[in-house]
Amino acid sequence: YVAAGVLGYAEALAMAVGFGRRGLLISFTWYNVLIVALTWGTFALVSVFLGKLIEKKGIGNGISLILLVNILASLPADFYTLYEKFCSGKSLSLIIVNLCIIVICVCIIFIFAMILNNAEKKIPVTYSGKITGNASYAARNSFIPIKVLVMGVMPIIFATSIMSFPGIISAFLSKQPDGVPGFILNCLNSNNWFDFSEPQYMTGYFVYVLLI
Repeated sequence: YVAAGVLGYAEALAMAVGFGRRGLLISFTWYNVLIVALTWGTFALVSVFLGKLIEKKGIGNGISLILLVNILASLPADFYTLYEKFCSGKSLSLIIVNLCIIVICVCIIFIFAMILNNAEKKIPVTYSGKITGNASYAARNSFIPIKVLVMGVMPIIFATSIMSFPGIISAFLSKQPDGVPGFILNCLNSNNWFDFSEPQYMTGYFVYVLLI
């Protein structure tokens, strides 16, 4: 809870300051920024508490379920983005080809995720034979199953949190940095990763994969 609170309130404060500088708050004053940051940070802690409560009730992994709901809520916007990028203004044949490629890619990702989630490393174990009174038990072989993906989605969450720290710091600056610091911030911004007009920012994507 302490780590979640520190990260939640720090990111909430940075986002509130950033929103205020872009004119997205009614009034960019310390009072409004503080209210917004406290609201966001508190509800981040509430989400963590609800996740733990869901897990305690035996329904499932609470944090994962909350993340799943968040992902499902963003699907309509994601589908619209795909439509705008790959279908809008295209010929019917090109739309069909693009849709087939998208469906195949999504299916491959889901299958790969399921394989990783269910994968086990079987550690071989040999139990020695023994004699108890008049009964004897022969040695037998077995294994200890250990899940390959023990931590689930936690590596993704931690990688995202780590990569967000430079952005949090820059949100407090009155002027966005130029040069190498500016390049690093652009690389860490996921909105720039697949902008093929500026492929140098794909570096951030590879750093993200490496962190996971």
